[in-house]
Amino acid sequence: MPNRLSAVATVQEDNDRVRVTEHRFASGAETTPHVHQWDYVVVPQSDGELLIIEPDVINVGGGELVFIEVDMKAHPIADKM
Repeated sequence: MPNRLSAVATVQEDNDRVRVTEHRFASGAETTPHVHQWDYVVVPQSDGELLIIEPDVINVGGGELVFIEVDMKAHPIADKM
């Protein structure tokens, strides 16, 4: 498995209702394996192409990819199982 850069996640807001996080993927960067605690919405900030290989997400495009993730804490995923 190739050694890739890690995507950078920066929390912009975190309160009792939502967590808003900016995610930046350099070309070739990936997330680490993770699970989502709450329902969420992703708001793209740039064009790009992500490759999803469970449990990783990899930026396979030539440039940086940026999106905002809004986690809705009132909707935990565990409640839906």
